[in-house]
Amino acid sequence: MEPAARVVSGTFNGDPVGLAAAGAVLGRYESEDVVAKLWATGAGVVKIIRAELDAAGRLFEVVGWDVHPRIVPVGGEGREELMSLFVQETLRAGLVIHHAGFNAARATAEPAALRRIGECVARAAQECEAAWKVGGPEECRRRLCGPPIRPPLERVLTPTAARGGRG
Repeated sequence: MEPAARVVSGTFNGDPVGLAAAGAVLGRYESEDVVAKLWATGAGVVKIIRAELDAAGRLFEVVGWDVHPRIVPVGGEGREELMSLFVQETLRAGLVIHHAGFNAARATAEPAALRRIGECVARAAQECEAAWKVGGPEECRRRLCGPPIRPPLERVLTPTAARGGRG
């Protein structure tokens, strides 16, 4: 039996069609100033998220860059449980926010999408605030549908300077 062919996969690959597609994408980036639009979109998303987090309490903050913000719990004890509950509740509200951050996209610039992001973040932050007031990390853990998402959060919740990085 012969070994399986080696497959190299990627968005554009190295074949002529992939290279032509990459060239077209780069051309759009230059002609439409995509990068500036993504930064502006991200700034709008971050503004809405910060406003909703501030209105619900001060359990979370937004860190990172506008084009790749992260929502993280403030403080020390119970961060994993609190962040796990936030991720769970944003999902229940209809929004997937990855604990390691998310990317600004053209779709998030639409007014309806921005409103929906704000609503979902507000609902999740309010749920977290209520749980925290009732019983801190233990109450957050009790409200989770599964175990806290600890391993992936260790890198996200470790101060950036301690990892030797930025943002």
